[in-house]
Amino acid sequence: MNNINDELSRVECLRKSAGAEFFNNKNKQDREWWVLGKTYRMLMQSGDCDLLFALATKPPLPDFQILKDDGSLSHHVEIGESLEDGRRRNSEMKERLAHPNPLGRSIHVIDDPFISFRKLVSQKFCKPYASGCWLIVYFDILGIQMPEHYSIPWSQMVFNEVNSWSDNELSPDIGSCAFDRVLVLDSGGQSLVSLFPRLEIIMEEAWVNQ
Repeated sequence: MNNINDELSRVECLRKSAGAEFFNNKNKQDREWWVLGKTYRMLMQSGDCDLLFALATKPPLPDFQILKDDGSLSHHVEIGESLEDGRRRNSEMKERLAHPNPLGRSIHVIDDPFISFRKLVSQKFCKPYASGCWLIVYFDILGIQMPEHYSIPWSQMVFNEVNSWSDNELSPDIGSCAFDRVLVLDSGGQSLVSLFPRLEIIMEEAWVNQ
């Protein structure tokens, strides 16, 4: 079994050294360790969880087993990345390196930045192993990071979206969720909210109305 904090430190170093290559498919499991590490660090800091160990698994199992100090299983964790269809983050990183000034970069805006989020959550809710498992969604939607979306905090944007699902039969049914817990991590790994079994802010980066 692996110490979650040690794995997070390892992947943080890899992320810095690999640059744009960090987003290649070969590093998918490392990105999942990063999401897991950021999430559990905030859970521990908030006093919500004190579990330190995990084991990466392979399909058809969920992505991780979270282990107690004695090595026994606490619960499983499934990781999901929510990002726009067709988006290439390695190309974005290369552009950032080529154009450090944001004014020199291309702008990507979408009308409904939650489309892929709803789609991902709906797909994950159909997983046969949801019971006894936590779902962590890494919310890496570029459109939501545009200035026009900063009128309210990130957590409130997510909560507003989830609260609207009851009015749309095509949206995920949070009431029928079989996962033990559903958490959402923001793109920078600085904010964490719970969607299920209740809506709550676990930790949120200081927010300034721009």
